[in-house]
Amino acid sequence: MVRRMCWRNERYLYKNKCGLCERSIITIYSPDKPHKIYCSDCFHGDKWDPMAFGVDIDFSRPFLEQFKELQLKVPRLYAFVFQNFNSEYTNGSAFNKNCYLIFVSDHNEDCSYCYSTFHSKNSLDCLNSNECELCYNCISCNKCYKVLFSEDCSDSQDLIFCKDCVNCHDCMGSVNLRNQQYYIFNIKYSKEEYLNKIKEFKLNTIGGLNILRKNSTNLWLKYPTKYIHGLRNTNVIGDYVISSKNSEFIFDSELIEDSKFLNIGNKAKSCYDGYVAVDGPELSYEIVSAIATSNVKSGYCVWHDFNVTYSDTCENSNNLFGCVGLRKKQYCILNKQYSKEQYEELLPKIIQHMKNIPYHDLEKRIYSYGEYFPPDLSPFAYNETVAQEYFPLTKEQALEQGYKWKDREPRNYSIDIKTEDLPDNIKDVNCNSTEE
Repeated sequence: MVRRMCWRNERYLYKNKCGLCERSIITIYSPDKPHKIYCSDCFHGDKWDPMAFGVDIDFSRPFLEQFKELQLKVPRLYAFVFQNFNSEYTNGSAFNKNCYLIFVSDHNEDCSYCYSTFHSKNSLDCLNSNECELCYNCISCNKCYKVLFSEDCSDSQDLIFCKDCVNCHDCMGSVNLRNQQYYIFNIKYSKEEYLNKIKEFKLNTIGGLNILRKNSTNLWLKYPTKYIHGLRNTNVIGDYVISSKNSEFIFDSELIEDSKFLNIGNKAKSCYDGYVAVDGPELSYEIVSAIATSNVKSGYCVWHDFNVTYSDTCENSNNLFGCVGLRKKQYCILNKQYSKEQYEELLPKIIQHMKNIPYHDLEKRIYSYGEYFPPDLSPFAYNETVAQEYFPLTKEQALEQGYKWKDREPRNYSIDIKTEDLPDNIKDVNCNSTEE
């Protein structure tokens, strides 16, 4: 899992320039990286040809060593983005409009500071939430409207500091409710009593919100917690899984079948060892950022590909082995074109070659055929990736284990106002002053 995750930079963004049109872009590659970065228009345009970097196979050297050299030559797509509008500071995102700092999120509008959020509008600070509107600081909420500071709620509206509430309306500080309205701390009130009671909490002040947060979370601890966050599953081991069957160790996924060891999956079938495998991948193994793949093995950023092995950022292609940056190609090895007959003849020879002369990293670890890419082939430093979030290391530990590390860059911003100096009441904020 670490080896896969250290290939995925999701939230580190940098200012850089497109290596072709020289337009200023926001990218996941820092300027000190050895790669040439292209914006989306240039990368998918016809002003360059990734096949021009193709090389012959050298059977006297490890295959992955040759692949690594190809990686450094072929320009890279600047980020994991597709068809966004006015959503420059995002990554792992597609079909978003007017969004800012959202990641691994698609089909959203006017949303900011969200992760794994889909089909939502006018929402902020949400995690793993779908089809939400006017929601704030929510975790794993679905089909909610005006829900604030809540977790695991669905089909609800006008909730604040609620947990595991379904089809509920106008509730505050409550937990495990079903089809209820006008509840405060799991106590039923009339509509008039409820409206008068919430005024006492002074929700327009930071102090009032902090007291409500403390009382609510203390109440949550007194009620049973469901053993799994899941719905409509059959024979599934994992958490935050929906409508899946016959799968084990599946997390943050839906519509998964006959699969194992997947994080963030969607409509995956018969897949094993994957991180972000969405939109119907099948029969795929050791995949990262895979979209609608079939029979892909050891693939990174493989989108709408089938019969592809050991390839990086290839789209709409089939029958590739060890390729980088190809689009709409077939029967290629190390970005060089072969006939169908030549390709099928070379394939078993390369596989056997990878077993006979495996790749060794700087720590003398061996990577034979069937292993995912070595970490030192990743274009990112360990602490730029999600691996650091799930398996944190110090700089010394990372370097000792053979990972790259990127020191934090100095910032030139200055603090205008400290948190403790903010007004307690929102009414005391002067929205017309340009000095505050």
